[in-house]
Amino acid sequence: IRLSDIGREPFITTPPGSPYRTLVDAYFQQAGFVPNISYEVNELAMIRKMVELGLGVALFPASAFLRVSKGMGHPPLPHQAPELRAVPITHPLCERETGVYTLRQSALSPAAQDFYDFILRFFSRLQEDLGQLRMLL
Repeated sequence: IRLSDIGREPFITTPPGSPYRTLVDAYFQQAGFVPNISYEVNELAMIRKMVELGLGVALFPASAFLRVSKGMGHPPLPHQAPELRAVPITHPLCERETGVYTLRQSALSPAAQDFYDFILRFFSRLQEDLGQLRMLL
């Protein structure tokens, strides 16, 4: 959907000034509307629970949606809402980049190499999971 398609819905997001809120506010601005913010909370898991309860809609990073859906780092949800679905936003493009930089001519310490390998595995699995999520939409 286009973000403007849900512009009149009540939104649940984080408080002003948080990095996530700064990001989604930029998306709202690009979409050309001021959102109707109904709730502001600090945790993405709480935002998801509030959406499950029908209190509003939220912009939720696909990676965080997957993490919370799988219960990674959060207690399992008391109930799963079968009607809760992730819907991709087609406009504006709601993406962000994550990168890891290393010096070309410098060897990594064993700890740095372990971290680098972990990051590559993590994002590789995340890409696979996102592909599966797209098939479910």
